[in-house]
Amino acid sequence: MANNLPVLLIDDDPIDRELFRRASGRWGPDLSVLFAENGQQGLEVLREQPKSCLVLVDLNMPVMNGFEFLEAVRADPTLANTTIFVLTTSEQTADIERAYDKNVAGYLVKSNLSNDYSDLVALINSFQDFVEPAPRTPSPE
Repeated sequence: MANNLPVLLIDDDPIDRELFRRASGRWGPDLSVLFAENGQQGLEVLREQPKSCLVLVDLNMPVMNGFEFLEAVRADPTLANTTIFVLTTSEQTADIERAYDKNVAGYLVKSNLSNDYSDLVALINSFQDFVEPAPRTPSPE
């Protein structure tokens, strides 16, 4: 993997987190994975990272949902360039349009993925091999 960005999965479903953890573990130590159970935790994890992360965020979560997370990230100058994919069960056109309005890199519907998330992890690895991430803007001091 060329860029070796940490991957942050934000999802309140423990089964989805475990499936992703197992699938990513098959790729070896090159794929660093972080987890959060809601958008607020995800925002905290993202802000603690010294470099950019590639983020996968669910839309329907308690505390802070995926859309609220997208709003917060895009409003924060130090995080605004973060590469974010939506990973959700929603196939609603309004949700898809709203997510793309927040400049997501892609909108992935869970039912379209393999049950073990191996296709998703392969996609992430391919993405990281070929795409240069946006630099993280330093926080104003």
